[in-house]
Amino acid sequence: MKFLFILLFSCICVISAAQTNSHFSIVGKVADREDTTLLLSNVTIQITPTNKSTHTDLDGHFSIENLSSNEYKLLVKYSNYNSIDTIIHLHNDIDLKILLSHSSKDLGQVIVRSVTNKNTPIISIPQTTISGKNLDLYRGLSLGETLKQIPGVNSLQSGPTISKPVIHGVYSNRILILNNGVRQEGQNWGNDHAPEIDPFIANRMTVVKGPSSLRYGSDAIGGVVLVEAPELKYGKGISGELNTVAMTNGRSGTISGVVQGGFDKKLSDFAWRVQGTLQKAGNSRAAHYYIPNTGFNQKDLSVTLGLKKKNYGVQIYGSQFNSTIGITPTSQDLTYNDFLEAIQRGRPSNVYNYFTYKLDPIGAKQVIRHNLLKADAYWQKENVGRFDFQFSVQNNLRKEFGLDPLTYTNIPDNKFNLTSYAGDLIWRQPKWINGLTGSIGISYLKQHNTIESRERTEVIPSYDNHSQGIYAIEKYSLGNFLVEGGLRYDRKYQQSHLFRRANALSNTSDTTYDSTARWNRFTTNVGLTWFSSPHFTVMYNLGTAWRGPSPIELFANGVHMGASRWEKGDPNLQVESAINNNLTFKYVDAKLNIELGLYANYFRNYIYIQPDGVIQSISGYYPLYEYKQAKRALFTGLDFDGQYNFLPNFKLESKISIVRGRNQTEDQWLIYIPADKYDNSISYQLPKLKGLNDAFISINNLFVARQTRIPTNITDAPPPPSYDLWGMTIGATTHIGKQQIDWSITATNLMNKEYKDYLNLFRYYNHDLGRNIALRLKFPF
Repeated sequence: MKFLFILLFSCICVISAAQTNSHFSIVGKVADREDTTLLLSNVTIQITPTNKSTHTDLDGHFSIENLSSNEYKLLVKYSNYNSIDTIIHLHNDIDLKILLSHSSKDLGQVIVRSVTNKNTPIISIPQTTISGKNLDLYRGLSLGETLKQIPGVNSLQSGPTISKPVIHGVYSNRILILNNGVRQEGQNWGNDHAPEIDPFIANRMTVVKGPSSLRYGSDAIGGVVLVEAPELKYGKGISGELNTVAMTNGRSGTISGVVQGGFDKKLSDFAWRVQGTLQKAGNSRAAHYYIPNTGFNQKDLSVTLGLKKKNYGVQIYGSQFNSTIGITPTSQDLTYNDFLEAIQRGRPSNVYNYFTYKLDPIGAKQVIRHNLLKADAYWQKENVGRFDFQFSVQNNLRKEFGLDPLTYTNIPDNKFNLTSYAGDLIWRQPKWINGLTGSIGISYLKQHNTIESRERTEVIPSYDNHSQGIYAIEKYSLGNFLVEGGLRYDRKYQQSHLFRRANALSNTSDTTYDSTARWNRFTTNVGLTWFSSPHFTVMYNLGTAWRGPSPIELFANGVHMGASRWEKGDPNLQVESAINNNLTFKYVDAKLNIELGLYANYFRNYIYIQPDGVIQSISGYYPLYEYKQAKRALFTGLDFDGQYNFLPNFKLESKISIVRGRNQTEDQWLIYIPADKYDNSISYQLPKLKGLNDAFISINNLFVARQTRIPTNITDAPPPPSYDLWGMTIGATTHIGKQQIDWSITATNLMNKEYKDYLNLFRYYNHDLGRNIALRLKFPF
């Protein structure tokens, strides 16, 4: 039986005082000390000896009224945070700002619950945040690998170097990734294109597990990933941190640093930050062999400048992401028998017993460059509200090189170049009557994509996209209930520029032609949150979403090198739409934290890709994959996580993710749905030792079941067996002189087990990663 639990927070608090005549009030807000923009909701506030109590709202605010002039005892307590127990003297109305610091007994865990994020306007949609020291434990991993620690989130992989998040069984264009508030648009190119994001820029990552169409666009069907940098620090002084990561598997090394500061006197309204990362790795290793041509290197840089006045502010952000990723040889074989042998063998043709950082000069690889420039501005005034404006330009350039055994050239097989211009204007309303508040916004997006292909076919056509949207979201608090809802209207225009090669047999020449599509629809969302007690919360959300088929789904006809397969689109695909239901229960007390999420998501015209034989190209044989559409599809499942503090300094934890995807039209299971996943661990907080603070040790076991729910009407390699992996983490904070050092050592696949994951697109050709030991050092200054 898989025990269910693992971290997180919700709230409790207590405040005390005497009571006679009632004249005064105590108001304030509660936030995270390390990140004051992280407001803590549902924190219980209580004073003694009175019987008055309350809890913070979704903006972290609280209010206790009708108090007399007296001395009161204030106790603030919040799960996984240090308590505050103090005395206040009340002689008039007071406004408090309470900052809570993380408890040393959080045992290095990674999930944060019941936290209000200002960038997630619909609160009743379940969301999980990784931040602070919890995020530090996963530094050096890709975005997809970091987020799959969260229940309900998995990772779709193309070998050991490319991964992207899967939320409740859906992925790619249905999951929006916001990099510092800007949509990451490189996902439009296909499943094998990982997000071009340096995770070191973020001090907080939030996964919204449900339809987020109102705020971010109609195509946010499956959820949103928010990658957020910390706020600039205004005022005199310079600070920063240096992070280093060394890993045994791939012998990778990472160094990432950030320096930030402000000014005094006349320039105190200005602030700046510079951040950069260097990362290099060689061939990854499975349990018993090296996986050839899987090294990579990455170079990233970002700069932020800010101006902040009393009622307005401006911020400029620019970044560049550069990466070269090797792709292991797979099925790019010159004969059909070679192709069949590669599938049957299930591992590289030669068992590689050597390590190298060099990529194969005639091997497959991706060369990636992502540039982003963003400008934010806001203006606010009491009783008017706040206006936020954002404009961004991003350019995604990706070159794909396939295996070229006959002639080495430096010409990519595919070259994608996507430029996007986006603008958003939001009016955040002041609180109206009885706590009614909300926002109204408009958005615009323009894209131009070009592709150059060395093959006689193009995997993606060149295209232009234009979209406009307008939305309104409102919230209303009524006692222990919060009601929220909204409406959005989107209009989209997509023009694909197609190319037909000359055909000598039919006596035709090269021709070009356009295919144009126009869509416009409404989306809605309603939610209800019931704060039943300081310990128990229930949330329900019902939302709709839709998206038009992307150019690759419509017109693909070529080799996708990152996935090592030939993809073929269907120009007759229709608009995909969804109705999503989410029901979430949260319970928290001094020893027990539980969160259970249930969901049922109904799709009309669900678009998916599945294998359909083998095809030959000039570079070899490839599996053929075709885009299909199910008129009716249903996704159901549950996420469960919690923690149980069963002994002093001990914590037992478990996370469960279960999802079912069904093609109701054909009465078949859908392909590429994550298998059931159970992650259990036990942690121990060491007593304070000389020279060591917050020391902990954690042992975990990850069990992934075999995926037996697969479609029977297609031919595909059988799903791999189930597997379980053991891991261990130790960590602490120490000092050398005055320098603080946060360190941790993490071992994954500790027993060096040989296994394959169903969601690894390269599982046909090689195994997943063997044992890895990572050393992480953080030097704040």
